[in-house]
Amino acid sequence: MHQLAYHIAGFYPKHLIVIDPSEHALAALKIKLDQLYPDVVCDYVLASITDHATMDRLVEIHHPQIIIHGDRMTHPDLIARNLLMAVQKNILSPLHLAQGIKKTEARLFILVNAQAPTRLTSIITRLVSQKFQDMDQATTKKNPTRFLVINSADVWNNLDSATAFWSEQLTEGLEITLPSPDAYSYLLSAQEAARTILQALVKALSTEKTRGQVLHLSGGEPSRFLELIRSLSLLHGFIPEVDVKIKFSGNSIPVLTPSCETDDLLESLTPGMTMGTTNSLTHTQDDGLLIKLTGFLEKGQTAKIVSLLEEIGRDEENIDARPLLKLAG
Repeated sequence: MHQLAYHIAGFYPKHLIVIDPSEHALAALKIKLDQLYPDVVCDYVLASITDHATMDRLVEIHHPQIIIHGDRMTHPDLIARNLLMAVQKNILSPLHLAQGIKKTEARLFILVNAQAPTRLTSIITRLVSQKFQDMDQATTKKNPTRFLVINSADVWNNLDSATAFWSEQLTEGLEITLPSPDAYSYLLSAQEAARTILQALVKALSTEKTRGQVLHLSGGEPSRFLELIRSLSLLHGFIPEVDVKIKFSGNSIPVLTPSCETDDLLESLTPGMTMGTTNSLTHTQDDGLLIKLTGFLEKGQTAKIVSLLEEIGRDEENIDARPLLKLAG
């Protein structure tokens, strides 16, 4: 998301407010923006979206016109083991902020989704996305705020990417684990992702066809992890699969790209990048679960949301374990 801040600062906004729970990341961003864009008025707020009092105060004081939210829990294992925090950070807090923004008549609230490689993370993503889609559909002249959902591709070497530590692992001679020989992803650099998201926003706001839809950004052709490891090995002076240790976990290949219907919106945004729209992020087999979760959400029954998600997580673990048990036998 800091790449987005760099790009936005380059347009010299009247006022840029950057919120991050990491002091290190925020300080590094401040140093860079102070050097590159000293004339841009920037505020740097050390906080998380779960800090509702701080979020409410910022909205009340600054009345921001455009809000971009991407500070979310994304690692599947951490989400499964910290479901209460995941629900608070990925569902409840964005919706709380959205309601506050709606009262200020801001122009646009953007929810940027990371990849949802498991059924559990996909259901969480879809639950909050559907609420944003409903709010976007309900936009009127009296309540003009648009609510846009963007499903972004995997960002190369981002901390929540499978590629994050490959170079370091290769250098130290450590074993690299991949889901399977056929595992793949749509990979972008942080700069490509930021630029494409901003271009998608402009495109989306120029047409009513995006109302109530999810924007899906795809990085052209998928990249196979095994081929990337081989290329990185050569760049580091190693012989692939001789000097480099690779093992396969046996887990199913993540569904990294939801099916989506594209129309005349589908066009090249940056080299190799395309955009399409969809009104869903997961298969219809989870519609019944989404109805239950939505009911719990509307009644404020957080404990029931967490309990149902725990059941889904346990079912998913059992499914993933079956092929491993067969191989071991």
